Amino acid sequence: MNDLIGEEAEFYLKAFHGLDYAEGKLASKTFEECTFTRCSFSDAVLDHCKFIDCTFNACDLSNVKVNASKFQGVTFNECKVIGVDWARADWPRYAAPAKLAFRKSVVNYSSFFDLNLQELVLEECKARNVDFRQGDFARANFTYSDFAESMFGKTKLMGADFSEATNYVMDIRENQIRGAKFTRTEASGLLYGLGIELVD
Repeated sequence: MNDLIGEEAEFYLKAFHGLDYAEGKLASKTFEECTFTRCSFSDAVLDHCKFIDCTFNACDLSNVKVNASKFQGVTFNECKVIGVDWARADWPRYAAPAKLAFRKSVVNYSSFFDLNLQELVLEECKARNVDFRQGDFARANFTYSDFAESMFGKTKLMGADFSEATNYVMDIRENQIRGAKFTRTEASGLLYGLGIELVD
């Protein structure tokens, strides 16, 4: 593990390249408008850290532990963010839009259970086996993402955009989807639990 962060507690407008914090621990650090490129945080612990308006590019954050850490205006581009329990992060009681954005990233086996993350962006992502139950993702951008085996239950998806998304299955009686957009050829996933059979 190369320690390029050191003992400093706050970082502003700093660019990190090739940082290796796999299986490491960062505690009580604040990063504001920082950029992380090709960094590894796999199996790391982020304890009471703050990430404000930061961008991660081609980073590996698989199985990272986000213990009471805050994420505000954070974007992940072409990252591996597999197996993360986002419910363990520190979220304000009343959600503000644009907290998290994932683009062309892999977020399989992650959990957003019971989170209020309106306007969440999951664009062109692999989001397989992800738990969205009881969350509020109104006006989210889920376009072009793969939701195979992901769980939706008592989920608020009003105005969410599922255009060109694939493999989602949800019971429309148990989820709030008013105003949401779905591609016609994939909309059969909305018939789950209704006892309806589609034939050609």
